Amino acid sequence: MPHFAHQRWAFLASFPFFLLVFSFQAHAQSADLGKQVFTTIAQPPCGLCHKLAAADATGEIGPNLDELKPNEEKVRRAVERGVGNMPPFGEVLSKEQIDAVTKFVADAVR
Repeated sequence: MPHFAHQRWAFLASFPFFLLVFSFQAHAQSADLGKQVFTTIAQPPCGLCHKLAAADATGEIGPNLDELKPNEEKVRRAVERGVGNMPPFGEVLSKEQIDAVTKFVADAVR
């Protein structure tokens, strides 16, 4: 096999590894942002009202998310539109922030 062909094969063989690493880093960054939105970025912060172990949140005003176990659709709807006494954050948080906190909460309660 020519040297160039060997290098090309080595690159192609390692490509799935790079995709896996990139995917893991993107997921970790999203989870970090989601936790930040939950704990500090959203105002008032979600943890003020909600209990969620993954965020060390002990709020007792709103539902205990660890017990409620909302899926992504329910979390997104509540964050964007508000529910009950919870204010809507759809016009306050960016799409990236809403996506991140939605995934963070839904993954945390699975």
